[in-house]
Amino acid sequence: AAEGERAAAEAARAVSEDEREAAEEDRAIAEVGRLDAEAYRQAKFAEIEQRSRGWLKYWCGEGEYDPDSRRPLVAEPDSGTLYHTPAAEQTEDSLWLEWEWDEPNGRWELHGTSTNSVKPITAEQMDAIVAGTDAGEGNEVLYRWGLRYWYAKMRQSFSALLHKHAAADITSGTFGTARIADGAVTAAKLAAGAVGSTQLAAGAVTSDRLAQAVRDSIAQTSRVLWSGSYYMGATQTAGLSQPVSSQPHGIVLVWSPYNTSSSEVYDYYWQSFFLPKEFVSRHTSDGSSFFLTAAGLAKVGSKYLYIGNTQIKGAALNTEAGTGASGIKYENNYWVLRYVIGV
Repeated sequence: AAEGERAAAEAARAVSEDEREAAEEDRAIAEVGRLDAEAYRQAKFAEIEQRSRGWLKYWCGEGEYDPDSRRPLVAEPDSGTLYHTPAAEQTEDSLWLEWEWDEPNGRWELHGTSTNSVKPITAEQMDAIVAGTDAGEGNEVLYRWGLRYWYAKMRQSFSALLHKHAAADITSGTFGTARIADGAVTAAKLAAGAVGSTQLAAGAVTSDRLAQAVRDSIAQTSRVLWSGSYYMGATQTAGLSQPVSSQPHGIVLVWSPYNTSSSEVYDYYWQSFFLPKEFVSRHTSDGSSFFLTAAGLAKVGSKYLYIGNTQIKGAALNTEAGTGASGIKYENNYWVLRYVIGV
């Protein structure tokens, strides 16, 4: 019985010890919680205290800061106030500059470090500037390598202050007369047709610069290539002293009346016909008809000619008279060819 009581007492003691250890564990846990709560309280108190001792902040408006230096313009600055002025180069992350009034030295102190970044100009941007296609407005700077590249571009665009050219380098433009030696340009130096009207300025070539034969040719703008008084019948040919192709523009055929009874040529009722030399060159073997009339249609006639480059041939009907199929009375033998004039 005594042994049973002892075992029961031991069991009760063990239970009591477990309960004590559990209570001690609860106390330790509660102490940890208390310490954590105290640490949190102290941290919050320090934060509150720090905030209570922190800067007063003031944002400067227009006219309250220097636009160049960005320094505040406050008449009586407070050393416990942090003054904010707008940054000259604002970014999304940096809109303001922070200034403190250094009261012992009577000056403004800028807080923090500058956030300005230096961006070099690129070779592509310099190419665009030279080409005239750059329209951007940036704050890029020119580094040493960029200066070397820019200098190379300028050397390609401009000639050196002192330089010479070989004759082969000259491919366009004109020389002033002072640059051409007397007698330097001869006929042998000019290819046929090398100098045309497009190469000569107005008034550049005067008549005294031309050979006498050329001046004579120009002065004689019109000339008589043939003269006489031919009906221009089938057996008559007017030979020309110069080809039609040699005339500036062509020929003019001049007619006047002729009295068959008295064989007298009349100097009135003149009639003239112009033929371009281009027409003559294209229709040498073709016949051409010319209608002739006196004043008031007193006389009517026509002539038919074959006009070549060096001669003019007649036709049989040029001496006829009668009434045509149209019912018009004609007298082709009333007119004779008097002149062929080159014009």
